[in-house]
Amino acid sequence: MAKTKLKIESVTAEVNEHPTQQTAGLRKFNKAEEQVGKAVKALQEITSVSCQDQLEIAMAQMKAAKAVEKVIEEKRTELVKPHNDEVKRINAYAKELTGKIPPAVEAVKKLVLTFHQEEERKQKLLRTEARVAQLVAIGFVAVCDTSKQVDSFVYGTSVTIQMFSIENEDDALWNLRITRTEADIHRLKEVLLKAKETELEEIDFFGSEQDKTAVREQINKLQSAPVQGVDIPTGQYSPAKPKGLTKRWAYEVTDLAQVPRGFLQLDEKAVKEAIASGVRQIAGIRIFQDESITIR
Repeated sequence: MAKTKLKIESVTAEVNEHPTQQTAGLRKFNKAEEQVGKAVKALQEITSVSCQDQLEIAMAQMKAAKAVEKVIEEKRTELVKPHNDEVKRINAYAKELTGKIPPAVEAVKKLVLTFHQEEERKQKLLRTEARVAQLVAIGFVAVCDTSKQVDSFVYGTSVTIQMFSIENEDDALWNLRITRTEADIHRLKEVLLKAKETELEEIDFFGSEQDKTAVREQINKLQSAPVQGVDIPTGQYSPAKPKGLTKRWAYEVTDLAQVPRGFLQLDEKAVKEAIASGVRQIAGIRIFQDESITIR
């Protein structure tokens, strides 16, 4: 197949012409549009590369197309640069002006947030005290284990509620817990009463009057023990939602070694730098050469 010489037309002058079409800025590209059409058409006519002549034609056509692309890009840069420079100047000046505002806003925002946090702390304390009163009203006794930094409230030896639940559960969950706890306490009370009554029957046969009196006192105490808690209206100790306050879940890494792999991300920049420095083996990564054609 004979070599075909490709005539690469100069488009520099044509790009600078001003046909009376389109807007002023786009008119400069009318002739360039023709050259793009020619370049694309020439490339589309290449359907196979099976010999050296076809290879040279393909490379020449691609080079011609890249030349058209380069001229258009240079003209685009020439046209938009003055506008971009002006945009940069305006943006820089506006940024300098507005940059003074965020630090001042942030300082006041911290004051407002501190106020909201203190109000929430007070309301939480009031709610905790009210919930403790509920528990005491149904027979709980306050117990503090300072060695473990855990507070709990125990009725007898069978029912326990940790301070974390008392302080942090929302009203709906807490009310459900109280309802269930009252039912548990009622059943426990019945069991204890039955056991004491059985014990009293045995003492009637074998015990002293002093023993009988002690058991009767225990029975009376159980019978008089409350099983109905203090009602706290839902939301009574919930602080009003402050205007502008937003809460969202956040996180901080405490031990990266324990974070599951699904939450970790490959440092691609470090991998590329390692390959560029000559590394060819990295565990879990296949390093290979990717081929492409460069047009110059």
